[in-house]
Amino acid sequence: MQEGQGTALFDEETGLPRSGGGSGFPDPPFLNPFCSTRIRQLLNVVMLAKLLPPLTRQIPLMSGCGTLAHAKLPCPGGSREPRWMRLRTGERVFASAQDYVGRVVHYFGDLDPKVFWVARQFVKQGDAVIDLGANVGTFSLPASTLVGRNGSVHGWEPQPDLVKGLRKSRDANDLEHYVIHAEALGEEAAELELHVPEHNRGGASLLEGRDGSRSAIQVPVFPSGERFAELGLEDVRMVKMDVEGFETQVVRGAFDFWKAHPPEVVLFEYREDEPFKGSELATMLEELGYRIYCLPSYIFRPVLLPLDEKPEGLRTSHDLVALRK
Repeated sequence: MQEGQGTALFDEETGLPRSGGGSGFPDPPFLNPFCSTRIRQLLNVVMLAKLLPPLTRQIPLMSGCGTLAHAKLPCPGGSREPRWMRLRTGERVFASAQDYVGRVVHYFGDLDPKVFWVARQFVKQGDAVIDLGANVGTFSLPASTLVGRNGSVHGWEPQPDLVKGLRKSRDANDLEHYVIHAEALGEEAAELELHVPEHNRGGASLLEGRDGSRSAIQVPVFPSGERFAELGLEDVRMVKMDVEGFETQVVRGAFDFWKAHPPEVVLFEYREDEPFKGSELATMLEELGYRIYCLPSYIFRPVLLPLDEKPEGLRTSHDLVALRK
């Protein structure tokens, strides 16, 4: 590329701003010539990470926030310890900007806005909502605001550190009707290993063989249908389920209970190698009386499209929505 036609903001290999002013920020006079190029680059990264969020949070993205935050924007500096951030819906959330979810929240105020867009279409004041795989609360905190004090939200998260953060966030937002369960749900009672990626705790899975460097912790797992019955969750408007490949086991455990008390909406993630159509999960949801919709990866305009009417070649997200027929 010729000079004057523009240059890339970050080096393709290091991810740091290019030297020679490529970041667009001049070096402070007292740093030059006493600081090395590397130090100046790192300082520019810190400046960008602090100055960009007020701008990026104004972009009405409904999809692609995670990709942009991790592939195109600098990693926020500082400690890996959680700190207070604010969601685009206004709630305070306690999260680490060094972790996948926290980094996206740092820049955009939400992890995946189209997921909460689905909630806005169906959930109203006084409803009950279930969040399986609550992580730091990017869905369950605004859902608690949405249903109001006459409603309820039950969030399940088995990672102890994330549970502590969730409770801090719940209390900071005065959401007493948000109930947090420090456990996982599945088909039957067990103690299982939860495999946790180092920089993406939202990718923790009860299944082995997922990609990434992972540590493992033991977590309790309870039959989902039994838990729902014990808690009196017979009238639930929406279930959001993001349990990294364990969705089939959750629905197996809840099948008989949902046969008698089906939620109106079940939003879930499907990332398996086999096509969804014909899978065990698809068969169970069909027997429960649901029609499946996909969420095309439209950046600014979310829409629900029947999966069986999806045009050939249309790019969709991994999120599917089951609606009662």
